[in-house]
This record gives sequence, C-alpha cells and structure tokens, in this order.
Amino acid sequence: MQIFIVKALAINDIIILYMMKTCSTAVNNKGGVMCGIRRTVFLITAFAFAMSAQAQWRNLFPAFTGLTSGGGKFIAVSSDGIIMSSGNGQEWSQYFASGSLHSAAYGNDMFIVTQNNNSALTSSNGTDWEPELIGSATACRHLSFGGDLFVGVGDNGRTFRFDDDGWSNFSSSYDLSRVAFGGNRFVAVGDAIVSSSDGKGWGNRFDTQKSAIVYGDGKFIAYNSDNGSLHTSTNGTSWTSLTSNIPVGMASLTYGGGKFVAVGVGGSAAVSADGVSWTASTMNSADKFIEVKFDNGVFVALGAGGSVYTSGNGESWSLRAEGSRLSYRQIAYGGGRFMAVGDSGAMVSSDGKNWVRKDPPDGIGLESVAFGDGKFVTVSNKGLIFTTADNGESWREKTAGDTLAAVAYGGGRFVAIGKAMGFPFGVTSSDGITWTTLGMTGWNHSGVFPISLCFGDGKFWAGGSANRRFYSSTEGSFWSSVELPGETERVASITYAGGKFVAALADATGAKNKIIASDNGVQWNQFTIPQGTVKSAVYAKGHYIAVGDSGRIFTSSTGQDWGQQGMVTNRNLQTVFAEDTIFLAAGASGTMLYLTGNTISVRHTSSRNAKPMTAGSMSVDIRQKAPMLSLSFVPEKPGTIAFYSLSGRQLYTKRLKAGEKSVTLPWRVVSNGMVIARYTGGGHTIVQRFQFTK
Repeated sequence: MQIFIVKALAINDIIILYMMKTCSTAVNNKGGVMCGIRRTVFLITAFAFAMSAQAQWRNLFPAFTGLTSGGGKFIAVSSDGIIMSSGNGQEWSQYFASGSLHSAAYGNDMFIVTQNNNSALTSSNGTDWEPELIGSATACRHLSFGGDLFVGVGDNGRTFRFDDDGWSNFSSSYDLSRVAFGGNRFVAVGDAIVSSSDGKGWGNRFDTQKSAIVYGDGKFIAYNSDNGSLHTSTNGTSWTSLTSNIPVGMASLTYGGGKFVAVGVGGSAAVSADGVSWTASTMNSADKFIEVKFDNGVFVALGAGGSVYTSGNGESWSLRAEGSRLSYRQIAYGGGRFMAVGDSGAMVSSDGKNWVRKDPPDGIGLESVAFGDGKFVTVSNKGLIFTTADNGESWREKTAGDTLAAVAYGGGRFVAIGKAMGFPFGVTSSDGITWTTLGMTGWNHSGVFPISLCFGDGKFWAGGSANRRFYSSTEGSFWSSVELPGETERVASITYAGGKFVAALADATGAKNKIIASDNGVQWNQFTIPQGTVKSAVYAKGHYIAVGDSGRIFTSSTGQDWGQQGMVTNRNLQTVFAEDTIFLAAGASGTMLYLTGNTISVRHTSSRNAKPMTAGSMSVDIRQKAPMLSLSFVPEKPGTIAFYSLSGRQLYTKRLKAGEKSVTLPWRVVSNGMVIARYTGGGHTIVQRFQFTK
C-alpha cells in the first residue's frame, strides 16, 4: 500500500507541520488546508507570506528590474522580490513577493508582474496581488500591453501572451529582450527587430540588433546601446535608419508629455522632442539606470542598484533614493552618522534611511568599521586601514599586515586584528592615525587567527578562525583564551550591545543556525535558530535579533523561542546593527534594510495571520482510494481545473459543470510530487501548489 502526504502551498508561504489525533478536510479562512492519512494524521497549514503591505522592515535599495505606469500609479519590481507602488515617484509603498521579479505592465485596469518561477502576479490596484501560472519553464523578461493583450519576451526565444483565456507561450527564432506596442502591432527587439499583430507569430524581420524600443508621436524608435544607432518605423514593419546624436549606453526609452526620454549607464539621460535630435543630461549617479516611464506629468527613472530619480521635463532630475551595489560587511554609528562598509566601498547616512557613497581610495574589500575619538576607522582584507574625521569627505590610508579582519574602539583606543606572514597580527592607535603593532601574546593556538572583534565590559573580545574560542585583552597586546560550549565552530561575528555579548557561529563550510550569548564574556549560552543560517546577531530593546541567508530575520526575547520577521528581500544578510530606535540589517548585492521604533515585534511563525490571496481555495482529501481535490465554494458557472508540473508541463485538465466542486486526481498528478493547480471560472481564479510525498 502506498500512502501519500499532501501539502497545500500558497505561491509564497511558510509550511508548518503538526502531529494531530483527529482529522478534518475543511479549509480555514486563512488559507489553511487540513487533511488526513488513514491512521496517521497530519495537519498541514500553509500561511500566505507575501504581499503584506508595508512590512516593518523596509528594503532601502531594491535591485530594480522593471517599471510600468498606469491607473495613476507607478509599479516597480526588483530581482530581490520587491514590488513598489507610487503615485508621484517620490513616496513608495513596498510589498514582498518572493522570488526574482522581471517585468511589470499595465492594461485593461490591471497590473501584471512576471516572476522567475513559472508564475506571474496580477493586481487591479497595485496593492493586492494574486498569482497566475504562466506555464513555461522560461521566465518572461519584459512585458507590454496593447490591443487588449499582454505580450512578453523571454530567454531562449520564448514569447508570451496573456488575454481573457489566460497565459500561452510560443517558440520563436529570435533572441528578444524588449517589446513595445503602437498602432496595431507589437514590436520586439534583440538580435533583430520583429513585429506581431497578435503576439503569436513574429515576422517582418529587420536584421539590425537593437536593445531598446519605444512608441510615441506616431512612430516606433529602436535603439542600439552599443553604438547609439537608431531606426524608426511608422508601422513596425518598414524601418529607416536615422542619423542621430543620442548618447551610447542608454538602456530604456519612453515617451510622455510630448517628449522622448532615455536613461542608461552611469546616471546618463537624454531628452528629445522628435526622437532624432537629443540633448544629454545626467542624474549625477554612478548607478546603471534600467527603466524610465512617464505618468501623472512626471518621468520616473530606476537604477539597478536601487536609485530612484524623477523629472518633470526629462532634463533636470531630482534624487529620491540613491542606490548601492555594495555587499555590506558591517555598520557603525558615531558623531551623528552611520557608516556601512563592504566589498567595494563605504556609505554614510545621518538618519539610517538616506545614504551617500563616501568611498576611501583603494577601498576594496572593507571588512569592518568602528567609531571613536571623532573618527570612523575601517579596515580591509588587503591589509589597509582607512581613517576619516569628516564622515568620509577625506581619508587617511595606512598599510598594516597582510589581511585585516576586524576593528573595534574602546578604552580610548582602536584595535585592528588580522593576519601577517602566517601569524596572528594586530595594531592599535589612540587617534586612528598613528598605529603601533601589538604583541598578540596568547594567540599561540596553531592555525587560529582573529576574524571578529568587539569591545565590551572594559575589554576587547575576538573570535578565532579555527575553533570556537574568544580572546580578551584590556589593551590588545595580552590575550587570554576563554573556553566556550561546543566543538569546533568559529565565531564569525560578535557584537556587544544592550549589556550582552552575542556571537554567530560558523564552521568550515559556512554559517550555522546557532548563536551564543553572554552577560560577562565568560559564561555563555547557546541558542538554535529554527531554520536557515545566521551571519550576525545583536541584543537590543530586550530582544535578540539574528539575520542570515535568504533575507531571514529572527527575533527572540529569551533566546529559546524565535519568531521570524516579515521578509523584505531574498538576498543574504551579513550584518545587523541597532542604535537607539533605529535598526539596520545589510548584506549581499547592496541590500540595506531599515526599521525604526521603540520596540521590536516578535511574531512567531506558528501564530502568523495570513491574508487570503484568492477569492477561494482548494483542498485535497487523500483518505479516498484516489485523492480528491475540492473547491471551498460551489461554483455557479462552469469552470476548469488544470494541473501543471513546476516546469510548466500540463499534466491534466478537467472541465467542471456549474455546481460541481471536486475532481478525482489521476495517478500522473499524484505521482509528480510538486504540482500547481489552477482553477478558472465564474469570476474566480485560484492558483495553489500541492506537494505529494510518499
């Protein structure tokens, strides 16, 4: 006898599994599906996790990939799972959708956002989003609307179409990157310029490679970012080469307010009244701008690093948010300023929300930063020390050792530690300018080097590279080892705040799901985080806060019971920092998260409230000889239930009559493991994932 467990999953969710003694097949009003298996009964509840409006933490630098406008709103999407909505391009609301988002489009009073996991999201207001199954293993990279159709292009020559009958996709002979609609045709560009009237068949190939396309003032303009060449067409089929002065490096063109506007690399921009004669401008940004749109009398331009700029005329631009592509390692505060350092420089902020680049010369591979004596000091894995007394406007540079891993300030001195000529190495300074080499007495453990450092309780505390020990010293020259609980893990990061030392542990393969904490640096307690890995932890406002891979943030008041905070990125987080009522978490690819408040909300996974993502739901009862899928409502009109594999292959389709609300699942559905079920009919569109496990 084969017994299956079925899990019902929302498109973005957390799954919680409980052992129960009784069984029910009811669907609760939070999207939970209850099912049983003969004598062994499980309750599996799927909590919808995405799209909680305005989560506590805010992602300051989303990695933007697309932008659209319509219905009085701008909608921006990012590769780290963020959807942002704004009416004027200045104030933005955030929603987390999980997975990478590629493109956004508006038409027929509806927004559509495409994802990389064979799905899309739709919304009538830009706030409440519902999942749609695309049915292709290839992502839709760019989407446009026209003639009551959404048409998109993707990798490997795939093209897409969405209409009243749902999604369909097709294979083409072209590698296409962008698509636009004008007149009565869609025009796509990539390795050629091609056009289509219905989004199904593409023809009228024009053998000129282009990277951007726009329709405005009764004509299409196709542009090549490599050489600035332009071609124009009034019908999308016959093309004429233009002699133009548009700058090279533009990534996106739009038309609005009687003007063509282009944006591109290094904050470059250009404006034209006719698409032929262009006037260059700049946004004074190092970001690579990937999209520009017009609505409500304003142009909005987005950068891949999270920059947002607006303009009323396409010529002069106003900064709304400056992006960053640093992979942050550590954050410090002092003198009314925050400083964050990472793999390619430094950022400074007065409020934790608005940041500007303040890179030291040769500031590559910055690992740690500290504030003291009115100065910020940061160290690099190249053995360099950088000091600034004016918040990054000017820097002093000094070479010390082969590799410096950490720096801290306390007791009237800076201490920086690392490695030189295969031995533990350290330097100290009272002013951050003149440095003296430390003896590092006590670092006599073979192969053990300092990799993390903090100051607390009157001493410097360091973590070693090869085993889980701390070393303490009042001035940094003489160190004593302190045995800690556990085996061979190393202390990857250590902080002192709120009267507690807190350290995240790692082994030779990377971060772990454990932290240790102490009130005095001698007696330590070990805590286990429920899932994922932890890169950094801190104690503030009566709570432990831990951050790690995939954007997870956990909090606990005791260290024993942990709750996960609402996610606002899928990027790995490397460090967490608390200063008064401001909390920051930062990490890979420019990720900087911000939270302010006098208290930290601890919300446990097991008590999470969920928001239904559809007008109904589906459940599966597997106590029958053959599993039965049922709707949570009785459909008043005919509908269709279709099942797909995660690669988009259609497994089974069943037409339901009015009043019919269930269907028996064939073996090819149950044996497929993870499937996506899609019901359409009578005003309902429901998409759920189910996992069948033997």
